[in-house]
Amino acid sequence: MAMESYRCVVCQEEITAKEHSYSTRFFNMALCRKHQEIQKMAKARQAEVEQKPSPTTIETKNTASVEAKVLEGAPMLPEEK
Repeated sequence: MAMESYRCVVCQEEITAKEHSYSTRFFNMALCRKHQEIQKMAKARQAEVEQKPSPTTIETKNTASVEAKVLEGAPMLPEEK
């Protein structure tokens, strides 16, 4: 009976059956330990980015509040007919 061989999809390094099982369960791909660590860091960075509001959202909110303050002090323009 031949033993099955597993390889990292990134670097083609041979990995154990346990490494293969773990990485396919958590990362949906066969990764060596080095590339598992890299993938963990990438996932952590992505989660961090998703928690922060985007700069455009902050800018839009600030612009809208500034416009509202400017309009509050401005005289009303007559409506066009």
